Amino acid sequence: MKIWKTCFFAALCSALMTCMAFAATNVAPVVYGDSVIVEGHEVVCVNEGGAKVPYLRYNGTTYIPVRTAGEWMGKQVAWDGASQTVTLSGTADQIFRDEEDYYSAPSEIPKAGFAVHAAIRPDLTIVVDAQKKNFQNVQGEPVYPLSYNDVTYLPLRNIGEMINMEVAWWKHAELDEECIYIRTPMTTAQKNACESYLNTLLTQNQKLNQAATGLRTADTAQKMKTNAEQAEAAITAIKQTAMPAGIQLFSVQKEQMEKKLSEVKAELDLVFAALDNGQMEKAKQHVGEKFQLGVQFAENNIVTMKRYYLQKPTDTNLL
Repeated sequence: MKIWKTCFFAALCSALMTCMAFAATNVAPVVYGDSVIVEGHEVVCVNEGGAKVPYLRYNGTTYIPVRTAGEWMGKQVAWDGASQTVTLSGTADQIFRDEEDYYSAPSEIPKAGFAVHAAIRPDLTIVVDAQKKNFQNVQGEPVYPLSYNDVTYLPLRNIGEMINMEVAWWKHAELDEECIYIRTPMTTAQKNACESYLNTLLTQNQKLNQAATGLRTADTAQKMKTNAEQAEAAITAIKQTAMPAGIQLFSVQKEQMEKKLSEVKAELDLVFAALDNGQMEKAKQHVGEKFQLGVQFAENNIVTMKRYYLQKPTDTNLL
Protein backbone atom coordinates (compact mmCIF):
# COMPACT_ATOMS: atom_id res chain seq x y z
CA MET A 1 0.00 0.00 0.00
CA LYS A 2 2.83 2.36 0.85
CA ILE A 3 4.45 1.71 -2.53
CA TRP A 4 1.10 2.34 -4.29
CA LYS A 5 0.61 5.64 -2.44
CA THR A 6 4.15 6.71 -3.30
CA CYS A 7 3.63 5.91 -6.99
CA PHE A 8 0.26 7.67 -7.01
CA PHE A 9 1.75 10.77 -5.39
CA ALA A 10 4.63 10.83 -7.88
CA ALA A 11 2.22 10.48 -10.81
CA LEU A 12 0.02 13.24 -9.43
CA CYS A 13 2.99 15.60 -9.02
CA SER A 14 4.14 14.82 -12.55
CA ALA A 15 0.68 15.56 -13.93
CA LEU A 16 0.45 18.81 -12.00
CA MET A 17 3.88 19.90 -13.18
CA THR A 18 2.91 19.13 -16.78
CA CYS A 19 -0.28 21.17 -16.45
CA MET A 20 1.67 24.05 -14.91
CA ALA A 21 4.26 23.88 -17.71
CA PHE A 22 1.54 24.27 -20.33
CA ALA A 23 -0.68 26.72 -18.48
CA ALA A 24 -1.13 30.31 -19.62
CA THR A 25 1.22 32.72 -17.88
CA ASN A 26 0.59 36.45 -17.54
CA VAL A 27 3.32 38.55 -19.15
CA ALA A 28 3.85 42.19 -20.16
CA PRO A 29 5.04 42.50 -23.77
CA VAL A 30 5.70 45.97 -25.13
CA VAL A 31 4.24 47.64 -28.19
CA TYR A 32 6.65 47.62 -31.12
CA GLY A 33 6.29 51.05 -32.72
CA ASP A 34 8.85 51.13 -35.52
CA SER A 35 8.53 50.02 -39.12
CA VAL A 36 7.76 46.60 -40.55
CA ILE A 37 8.56 46.62 -44.27
CA VAL A 38 7.31 43.85 -46.55
CA GLU A 39 8.63 43.92 -50.13
CA GLY A 40 9.18 47.66 -49.90
CA HIS A 41 5.82 48.49 -48.30
CA GLU A 42 5.42 49.60 -44.70
CA VAL A 43 2.64 47.37 -43.42
CA VAL A 44 0.21 47.47 -40.50
CA CYS A 45 -1.95 44.97 -38.65
CA VAL A 46 -5.70 45.49 -38.92
CA ASN A 47 -8.52 43.80 -37.02
CA GLU A 48 -11.89 42.69 -38.40
CA GLY A 49 -13.36 46.12 -37.68
CA GLY A 50 -10.74 47.88 -39.80
CA ALA A 51 -8.84 49.38 -36.85
CA LYS A 52 -5.06 49.22 -36.63
CA VAL A 53 -3.72 46.97 -33.87
CA PRO A 54 -0.17 46.71 -32.52
CA TYR A 55 2.81 44.55 -33.16
CA LEU A 56 4.08 43.19 -29.84
CA ARG A 57 7.54 42.32 -28.61
CA TYR A 58 8.23 39.94 -25.75
CA ASN A 59 11.43 38.33 -24.56
CA GLY A 60 13.26 39.15 -27.79
CA THR A 61 10.50 38.00 -30.15
CA THR A 62 8.24 40.22 -32.27
CA TYR A 63 4.63 39.05 -32.66
CA ILE A 64 1.78 39.69 -35.12
CA PRO A 65 -1.96 38.91 -34.75
CA VAL A 66 -3.01 35.54 -36.16
CA ARG A 67 -5.39 37.34 -38.54
CA THR A 68 -2.40 39.19 -40.03
CA ALA A 69 -0.45 35.92 -40.16
CA GLY A 70 -3.30 34.35 -42.13
CA GLU A 71 -3.39 37.29 -44.54
CA TRP A 72 0.37 37.14 -45.12
CA MET A 73 0.24 33.38 -45.67
CA GLY A 74 -2.90 33.42 -47.82
CA LYS A 75 -4.74 31.21 -45.34
CA GLN A 76 -8.13 31.19 -43.66
CA VAL A 77 -8.06 31.30 -39.87
CA ALA A 78 -10.33 29.19 -37.66
CA TRP A 79 -10.59 28.78 -33.89
CA ASP A 80 -11.73 25.68 -31.98
CA GLY A 81 -12.34 26.62 -28.37
CA ALA A 82 -12.91 23.06 -27.22
CA SER A 83 -9.44 21.93 -28.25
CA GLN A 84 -7.80 25.38 -27.95
CA THR A 85 -6.61 25.10 -31.53
CA VAL A 86 -5.93 27.79 -34.13
CA THR A 87 -6.05 26.48 -37.68
CA LEU A 88 -4.67 28.22 -40.77
CA SER A 89 -5.66 26.44 -43.95
CA GLY A 90 -6.89 26.73 -47.51
CA THR A 91 -5.73 29.07 -50.25
CA ALA A 92 -6.52 32.75 -50.52
CA ASP A 93 -4.89 35.89 -51.87
CA GLN A 94 -1.99 37.11 -49.77
CA ILE A 95 -2.73 40.47 -48.19
CA PHE A 96 -0.16 42.95 -46.93
CA ARG A 97 -1.91 46.04 -45.61
CA ASP A 98 -0.01 49.12 -46.70
CA GLU A 99 0.35 51.74 -43.98
CA GLU A 100 -0.57 54.51 -46.42
CA ASP A 101 -3.97 52.93 -47.05
CA TYR A 102 -4.70 52.95 -43.31
CA TYR A 103 -3.17 56.30 -42.41
CA SER A 104 -6.53 57.68 -41.24
CA ALA A 105 -7.97 54.40 -39.98
CA PRO A 106 -9.05 54.06 -36.34
CA SER A 107 -6.21 52.89 -34.15
CA GLU A 108 -6.17 50.64 -31.11
CA ILE A 109 -2.41 50.86 -30.79
CA PRO A 110 -1.03 52.00 -27.43
CA LYS A 111 2.03 54.21 -27.31
CA ALA A 112 5.21 52.59 -28.65
CA GLY A 113 7.15 50.89 -25.87
CA PHE A 114 4.09 50.70 -23.64
CA ALA A 115 3.78 47.44 -21.68
CA VAL A 116 0.44 45.68 -22.16
CA HIS A 117 -1.31 42.85 -20.33
CA ALA A 118 -1.02 39.55 -22.20
CA ALA A 119 -0.44 35.86 -21.62
CA ILE A 120 2.00 33.30 -22.96
CA ARG A 121 -0.05 30.38 -24.30
CA PRO A 122 1.91 27.11 -24.51
CA ASP A 123 -1.47 25.40 -24.19
CA LEU A 124 -2.58 26.58 -27.64
CA THR A 125 -2.15 24.34 -30.66
CA ILE A 126 -1.32 25.97 -33.98
CA VAL A 127 -2.11 23.91 -37.08
CA VAL A 128 -1.13 24.97 -40.60
CA ASP A 129 -2.52 22.88 -43.45
CA ALA A 130 -3.15 19.91 -41.13
CA GLN A 131 0.35 20.05 -39.62
CA LYS A 132 0.96 21.09 -36.03
CA LYS A 133 3.49 23.91 -35.82
CA ASN A 134 5.97 24.59 -33.05
CA PHE A 135 7.89 27.85 -33.11
CA GLN A 136 11.49 28.62 -32.24
CA ASN A 137 13.60 31.76 -32.01
CA VAL A 138 16.97 32.16 -33.76
CA GLN A 139 18.69 30.42 -30.84
CA GLY A 140 16.49 27.36 -31.33
CA GLU A 141 14.56 27.97 -28.10
CA PRO A 142 10.79 27.33 -27.98
CA VAL A 143 8.57 30.35 -28.60
CA TYR A 144 4.88 30.15 -27.71
CA PRO A 145 1.86 32.13 -28.91
CA LEU A 146 0.69 35.19 -27.03
CA SER A 147 -2.86 36.12 -26.15
CA TYR A 148 -3.62 39.85 -26.08
CA ASN A 149 -7.08 41.44 -26.04
CA ASP A 150 -8.59 38.02 -26.82
CA VAL A 151 -6.44 37.81 -29.95
CA THR A 152 -3.80 35.15 -30.59
CA TYR A 153 -0.40 36.52 -31.61
CA LEU A 154 2.25 34.47 -33.45
CA PRO A 155 6.00 35.10 -33.87
CA LEU A 156 6.66 37.27 -36.92
CA ARG A 157 9.94 35.66 -37.95
CA ASN A 158 8.43 32.19 -38.12
CA ILE A 159 5.49 33.40 -40.20
CA GLY A 160 7.84 35.20 -42.60
CA GLU A 161 9.93 32.08 -43.05
CA MET A 162 6.81 29.96 -43.64
CA ILE A 163 6.10 32.06 -46.73
CA ASN A 164 9.73 31.69 -47.84
CA MET A 165 10.68 35.27 -47.11
CA GLU A 166 13.92 36.65 -45.73
CA VAL A 167 13.36 38.32 -42.35
CA ALA A 168 15.89 40.63 -40.72
CA TRP A 169 16.15 43.36 -38.11
CA TRP A 170 18.05 46.60 -38.56
CA LYS A 171 18.81 49.39 -36.10
CA HIS A 172 20.35 52.76 -36.85
CA ALA A 173 23.67 53.07 -35.04
CA GLU A 174 22.99 56.65 -33.88
CA LEU A 175 19.26 57.30 -34.12
CA ASP A 176 16.66 55.62 -31.93
CA GLU A 177 15.18 53.97 -35.00
CA GLU A 178 14.84 50.39 -36.14
CA CYS A 179 13.11 48.34 -38.79
CA ILE A 180 12.05 44.78 -39.45
CA TYR A 181 12.13 44.03 -43.14
CA ILE A 182 10.71 41.03 -44.93
CA ARG A 183 11.54 40.37 -48.55
CA THR A 184 11.89 37.74 -51.21
CA PRO A 185 15.45 36.41 -50.90
CA MET A 186 17.79 37.87 -53.51
CA THR A 187 20.70 36.18 -55.21
CA THR A 188 24.15 37.73 -54.99
CA ALA A 189 23.76 38.96 -58.57
CA GLN A 190 20.45 40.62 -57.72
CA LYS A 191 21.88 42.29 -54.63
CA ASN A 192 24.83 43.57 -56.68
CA ALA A 193 22.43 44.94 -59.30
CA CYS A 194 20.39 46.67 -56.60
CA GLU A 195 23.48 48.17 -55.01
CA SER A 196 24.68 49.46 -58.36
CA TYR A 197 21.24 51.00 -58.99
CA LEU A 198 21.16 52.74 -55.62
CA ASN A 199 24.76 53.97 -55.92
CA THR A 200 23.85 55.53 -59.27
CA LEU A 201 20.90 57.29 -57.66
CA LEU A 202 23.10 58.54 -54.82
CA THR A 203 25.68 59.90 -57.26
CA GLN A 204 23.02 61.83 -59.18
CA ASN A 205 21.46 63.04 -55.94
CA GLN A 206 24.83 64.39 -54.81
CA LYS A 207 24.97 66.38 -58.04
CA LEU A 208 21.46 67.63 -57.31
CA ASN A 209 22.50 68.69 -53.81
CA GLN A 210 25.56 70.51 -55.13
CA ALA A 211 23.43 72.33 -57.70
CA ALA A 212 20.87 73.21 -55.04
CA THR A 213 23.63 74.74 -52.90
CA GLY A 214 24.88 76.63 -55.93
CA LEU A 215 21.41 78.01 -56.58
CA ARG A 216 21.17 79.36 -53.02
CA THR A 217 24.62 80.98 -53.05
CA ALA A 218 24.79 82.21 -56.66
CA ASP A 219 25.48 85.93 -56.92
CA THR A 220 24.80 86.29 -60.63
CA ALA A 221 21.98 85.28 -62.91
CA GLN A 222 24.36 83.23 -65.06
CA LYS A 223 25.54 81.19 -62.05
CA MET A 224 21.93 80.58 -61.08
CA LYS A 225 21.08 79.41 -64.58
CA THR A 226 24.10 77.08 -64.72
CA ASN A 227 23.19 75.47 -61.39
CA ALA A 228 19.53 75.22 -62.38
CA GLU A 229 20.55 73.36 -65.54
CA GLN A 230 22.74 71.00 -63.50
CA ALA A 231 19.88 70.36 -61.06
CA GLU A 232 17.50 69.67 -63.94
CA ALA A 233 19.98 67.21 -65.50
CA ALA A 234 20.39 65.37 -62.19
CA ILE A 235 16.62 65.05 -61.75
CA THR A 236 16.27 63.69 -65.28
CA ALA A 237 19.07 61.18 -64.66
CA ILE A 238 17.47 59.96 -61.42
CA LYS A 239 14.09 59.47 -63.09
CA GLN A 240 15.61 57.69 -66.09
CA THR A 241 17.70 55.27 -64.03
CA ALA A 242 15.88 51.97 -64.39
CA MET A 243 15.37 49.59 -61.50
CA PRO A 244 17.06 46.18 -61.86
CA ALA A 245 15.02 43.87 -64.09
CA GLY A 246 12.56 41.63 -62.25
CA ILE A 247 12.98 43.40 -58.89
CA GLN A 248 10.15 45.57 -57.62
CA LEU A 249 11.63 46.01 -54.17
CA PHE A 250 12.07 49.77 -54.54
CA SER A 251 8.94 50.57 -56.51
CA VAL A 252 7.10 52.36 -53.69
CA GLN A 253 10.04 54.56 -52.69
CA LYS A 254 10.92 55.27 -56.32
CA GLU A 255 7.37 56.42 -57.02
CA GLN A 256 7.36 58.67 -53.95
CA MET A 257 10.79 60.08 -54.83
CA GLU A 258 9.85 60.83 -58.43
CA LYS A 259 6.67 62.58 -57.31
CA LYS A 260 8.66 64.84 -55.00
CA LEU A 261 11.31 65.49 -57.67
CA SER A 262 8.56 66.53 -60.07
CA GLU A 263 7.67 69.23 -57.56
CA VAL A 264 11.32 70.31 -57.45
CA LYS A 265 11.38 70.39 -61.26
CA ALA A 266 8.30 72.62 -61.26
CA GLU A 267 10.16 75.08 -59.02
CA LEU A 268 13.13 74.97 -61.41
CA ASP A 269 10.85 75.86 -64.29
CA LEU A 270 9.81 78.96 -62.35
CA VAL A 271 13.49 79.74 -61.73
CA PHE A 272 14.18 79.62 -65.48
CA ALA A 273 11.14 81.79 -66.22
CA ALA A 274 12.19 84.40 -63.67
CA LEU A 275 15.77 84.48 -64.94
CA ASP A 276 14.56 84.86 -68.53
CA ASN A 277 12.66 87.94 -67.36
CA GLY A 278 15.70 89.32 -65.55
CA GLN A 279 14.14 88.72 -62.13
CA MET A 280 16.96 87.13 -60.14
CA GLU A 281 15.42 87.90 -56.74
CA LYS A 282 12.18 86.24 -57.79
CA ALA A 283 14.19 83.26 -59.03
CA LYS A 284 15.79 82.98 -55.59
CA GLN A 285 12.36 82.70 -54.02
CA HIS A 286 11.77 79.42 -55.87
CA VAL A 287 14.78 77.67 -54.32
CA GLY A 288 13.55 78.18 -50.78
CA GLU A 289 12.17 75.75 -48.22
CA LYS A 290 9.87 73.80 -50.55
CA PHE A 291 12.69 73.26 -53.03
CA GLN A 292 15.18 72.19 -50.36
CA LEU A 293 12.71 69.82 -48.69
CA GLY A 294 12.09 68.13 -52.02
CA VAL A 295 15.81 67.63 -52.61
CA GLN A 296 16.28 66.32 -49.07
CA PHE A 297 13.30 63.98 -49.41
CA ALA A 298 14.88 62.36 -52.47
CA GLU A 299 18.16 61.81 -50.64
CA ASN A 300 16.43 60.36 -47.58
CA ASN A 301 14.47 57.96 -49.77
CA ILE A 302 17.59 56.67 -51.50
CA VAL A 303 19.46 56.22 -48.21
CA THR A 304 16.43 54.45 -46.75
CA MET A 305 16.27 52.05 -49.69
CA LYS A 306 19.94 51.22 -49.35
CA ARG A 307 20.00 50.67 -45.61
CA TYR A 308 16.76 48.71 -45.35
CA TYR A 309 17.31 46.38 -48.25
CA LEU A 310 21.02 45.93 -48.73
CA GLN A 311 22.76 46.29 -45.38
CA LYS A 312 23.23 43.15 -43.38
CA PRO A 313 21.02 43.02 -40.29
CA THR A 314 22.73 44.26 -37.15
CA ASP A 315 20.97 41.68 -35.02
CA THR A 316 18.42 38.92 -35.32
CA ASN A 317 17.65 38.48 -31.65
CA LEU A 318 14.55 40.65 -31.78
CA LEU A 319 12.70 38.44 -34.23
